[in-house]
Amino acid sequence: MEGDNKNVLPTNWAELPHDLLHAINRRLDDFFDFLNFRAVCKCWRAAAPLSEQPPQFPLLLEREHHFSSDFETYSIHTGKSRRLQVPEAKNRKFVGQSNGYLVTYLVSDRNDYACPALLNPFTRAELSLPFRKLKPYYAGPNWGNYEFYKPIYVGADPIRNPREVVIYMDSAYTGLCVGYWKSENNEWALKYSLPAPVQVYQKGRLFICNYQNSSTMAIGLTTRETLQVKFPPNQSFRYLVEGSGMVLGIRQVSYETRGTVPLERCRFEVYRLDEEDKPPRWVKTSDIGDLMIFLNSRDGFCSSASDFDGMSGNCIYFTRWNGMKGHSQLLIGRYELGKDGSEVVGHRSTSNTDAIWIVPNFY
Repeated sequence: MEGDNKNVLPTNWAELPHDLLHAINRRLDDFFDFLNFRAVCKCWRAAAPLSEQPPQFPLLLEREHHFSSDFETYSIHTGKSRRLQVPEAKNRKFVGQSNGYLVTYLVSDRNDYACPALLNPFTRAELSLPFRKLKPYYAGPNWGNYEFYKPIYVGADPIRNPREVVIYMDSAYTGLCVGYWKSENNEWALKYSLPAPVQVYQKGRLFICNYQNSSTMAIGLTTRETLQVKFPPNQSFRYLVEGSGMVLGIRQVSYETRGTVPLERCRFEVYRLDEEDKPPRWVKTSDIGDLMIFLNSRDGFCSSASDFDGMSGNCIYFTRWNGMKGHSQLLIGRYELGKDGSEVVGHRSTSNTDAIWIVPNFY
């Protein structure tokens, strides 16, 4: 009988070979699966250090209702939903994300300061940020705070690493302002006004769409050197995103000019900024390789499909309301570049507009 048991795997989970544990860990592209794996025992935690975290698939982060501390995440990759309690977000609003971090700010019906803070909703790590000492615009008890704060770029570990840079935009009724901050001196290292909201930060430059003169502007964060590139003729971009070293401009195209366009009829055009041409110009493309673009209401970002089993690139994921009277579903759409329309790949029963795509960060 003893000979029959020679090939039986050890019943003590801690005795599994380290190489096997490491191989399993590399396939855990779901944030919560990775955390559960690390929680089994010390041996498993050692096989899955945070410094070697696998690429994480973007999640749809939803809030149960405006300014609540109750969140839910949904993955179109696994189909799983998870609930999060984030007390630090209660009565605070946020716009967009960067590297898994939100910049939240106080929403009040009183004439209070906005008090922005950097917040990781997955780890609940939080850090107050400096801000302009301006009273927010007040237009009655139903309006509250008119300012908004949006992250432009957040380093991988901004709270523990004083060398990480946090770039965020302060959009008050007095105008747009952008600056960057380091924890070592806890103050804005730079701030100046801009003609339009920043959408992308890449290689030391801020990119904006200036609709007043129909152009994209790239502004050096520290040098303030400016590059201006005209939009394609009779076109403009709703989004700018960065992926694989490229800056991409995205415009949504629809077949209808009245009413709500069904999701299946939504399509997009993507342009690549070509700076090797003189003068630089936007070039339309139908091939972005293995990139997947995730669009929020005001911004977007890219992920690599090759990092995740069963996913294909050259596509755009986006959300929109059902559009039909009496419906409160949020539809999730997928558009493959060059196609005539989109497909519905998921839906969420929510009436909240705070849903955004976000990539989980373990720091």
